[in-house]
Amino acid sequence: MPYQLTLKLPSTPAIADGPILLSIALKNLGNTPAAFPSSEGPSQFRYSIYSPEGDRFLQSASRAERQKAKPWLAQMKELPAAQSEVLPEHSLVYQEDLTPLLAHPLEPGSYIVEASYRFPDGETCVSPRTTLEIAVSKPQAIAQDIAISDGMVVIAEWHRDAAANVLRKRDNGLPPLGHFDELWTSTALEPIRQSAMSRNAAYGIPQRWRWLSWISGGHLLAGVAHDRRWIYPTLPIPLDLDAPSLLPIGYTTADAGALFLIAGKKEGRPSIRLVAIPPGEDAQPVVTTVAFDTLPDAIPEATCVWGPDRAPELILSWTVPISGVTMVLLGRVSAVSGEMPAAPKAVFVTLRSVCAVNCPPSLGPEEQRYGQVLMAPDSVGLPYTHVAFDIASPSSQTSRELPFIEREFVPSDVKRWVLPSEPFPNSPVLAVTAEEIWACVGSGWILVADGAIDASSVRLWVFSPARVLCTWFDRDRGYRSELLRG
Repeated sequence: MPYQLTLKLPSTPAIADGPILLSIALKNLGNTPAAFPSSEGPSQFRYSIYSPEGDRFLQSASRAERQKAKPWLAQMKELPAAQSEVLPEHSLVYQEDLTPLLAHPLEPGSYIVEASYRFPDGETCVSPRTTLEIAVSKPQAIAQDIAISDGMVVIAEWHRDAAANVLRKRDNGLPPLGHFDELWTSTALEPIRQSAMSRNAAYGIPQRWRWLSWISGGHLLAGVAHDRRWIYPTLPIPLDLDAPSLLPIGYTTADAGALFLIAGKKEGRPSIRLVAIPPGEDAQPVVTTVAFDTLPDAIPEATCVWGPDRAPELILSWTVPISGVTMVLLGRVSAVSGEMPAAPKAVFVTLRSVCAVNCPPSLGPEEQRYGQVLMAPDSVGLPYTHVAFDIASPSSQTSRELPFIEREFVPSDVKRWVLPSEPFPNSPVLAVTAEEIWACVGSGWILVADGAIDASSVRLWVFSPARVLCTWFDRDRGYRSELLRG
C-alpha cells in the first residue's frame, strides 16, 4: 500500500541542546483505510542525520537509539504501539521533539535530516530530506550546582531574544547529554546578569526541587524548578541596595522554601541582605539585613551549616590583605535573624599571594568541612601550593605543591584559578586563560580545552576521586564538558 511521509523542521535555527520541534505528516495514498501509529503515543519514527552536503551519515535518532545510550538502565519491554485508522487520501500529523530521541546532542551547525517509519508488514516509508540549523546556546546568565546523589550537574540558563527573557534548565549526567527544558518566559526587557540556584539545607526536600533566582532592575525574582515545571514564581522583591550582587548558591530550607544572599552597598557602606522565600502561591518573602559591625568590601562566599536538630547557620568567608599579609576570615550569621553571635575570626594567614579561595556552599551532617586556598609562589621557579583546611578546626591542614609550570602556559596569563568542588589527595586544579583551560592532573599539566571560553563559567565538579567533571561555556560552541581523573 503506498504511503507518503513529509517532514517539516523549524524555519528558524534551533538552540543547541534544546527542543527541536518538528512536524511529520503520514499520508495514506491507497484506496482502503490504513492503520497508522497513534499520534498520542510515544514516537515510532526514526531519523537519519547527515552532513550539510547530505553525503555522510552522522547519527540516527529514535527511542531505540536513545535507550542504547543509557546502558545502565534496565531495558524497557516494548508494548504494541496504539493504532489509528486513516482513510484514503487523508494524513495523520505528528508533533515531535527530536532532541530526546538523540543518543548524542547535535553541535551547532547545519544538518540534513530525513524521517522514516517501518510498518508492521516490513514496508518502510522515507521522507524527503530537509535542512536543520542548530545555533549555539548563548546565555546571558547561568546558575549551576552539583547533585552527587543523582550523578548530575544541574544548570539553569537565562537567555534573551528580541522580545523576551527565557529560562532554561537541564540536568546532565556523566557525560552530559545536554538536553534542556524551557521553564519560564518573560517579556520584561531588563537584562539578567546575575543568577543563583538553591542547594538542599534540610532533609525531606522533594526530589529535583531547585529554587532559582536572579536580579533584574535592582530587584530579586525567584521560583521553583521542579523537574520540568516552573512553580511558585515571586513578584519582584525590592532589595534597597546599590549595585546588588547575588551570591551564586542559595539554600532550600526545611519547609521547602528558599534562602538567598545578596551583597551590595547602602549609602556607600557594604551591606548584605538575607531573603527568605516561603513556598506557595502569593507567599510573602522576608528581607533581613545581616547585622555585621564590619562588613567586607569584597563579595563574600557563604556556607550553610545545617543538621536535623539545628536551625541553619551561615558562615560568610572572605579575604583581607593587611600590611602584606592575606587573611581568610570567617563570620557566623544566623540564617533566621541575621544576627552575628561572634566577631569574624581569621582561619588562614599567609605572606604569599592568594590566587583562589573555596569554601563549600553547604555543610550537612555527613559532609566534609574543608575550605581550600591556592597560594602563588613567593618567587619565580617555585611551585603553587594547594591547601585544604578543616573549617571547624582550621589548624588542621593538609597541603601539596603543584607540579611546576614550565612551557605549557604563562601563569601571568591566567584569568582565573578554579579549585575542585571537594578537595581530595592530588585533586585537580584548573588554570583558565583567555582561550584555554589547563588542569593539574597527577604529576603534570594537561590542556583540557581551547576556544572562546567564558572564564566565569568554568567549574570542577567532584563526584568521586575517579570521576571529576570540568564544565564550561564556549561562546562559539556552547556548553562543554570533560571528564578528568584525580
